[in-house]
Amino acid sequence: MLRKVRTLVSTARRLEANDFSARVGELSGLNELDDLSRALDIMAARLGEHMDQLREAEARYRALVEQSFVGVYMGAADKIIYFNQAGADIFGYRVDEITRLRPIDLAHPGDRTLVTEHLRARLHGEIDAVRYSFRGLRKDGTTIHCEVFGRRIY
Repeated sequence: MLRKVRTLVSTARRLEANDFSARVGELSGLNELDDLSRALDIMAARLGEHMDQLREAEARYRALVEQSFVGVYMGAADKIIYFNQAGADIFGYRVDEITRLRPIDLAHPGDRTLVTEHLRARLHGEIDAVRYSFRGLRKDGTTIHCEVFGRRIY
């Protein structure tokens, strides 16, 4: 019986480690353990199906954002969390470079107060969505005109 319990525990640990192919199978001879093993196998199969669906949904959304012609970013007050390739191209940076910057670093010095205020208001929940224009600053120092359609996300 102890070996059967160890089999259940081992399978549960594999599932915990995202190995949704883990199965207990029949343990023969102990009805309660057989019932538990069947329930665990059914749960593993359903979790595997849900993970597959989640991966497919993530791939669709990733393709939508990554292949967009417009810049898409996520940021906090003092850091850029995510920037898609189109956005990085607009500002003349590589993605790995732009994600080391702060959002304010992309604004022309004359518009930094405007950008800071919009970021602050969104981050503090004073406004949910914004639409405004500002002068951006490319990596090479040239000024570009940017339009922001932003929303606070949770």
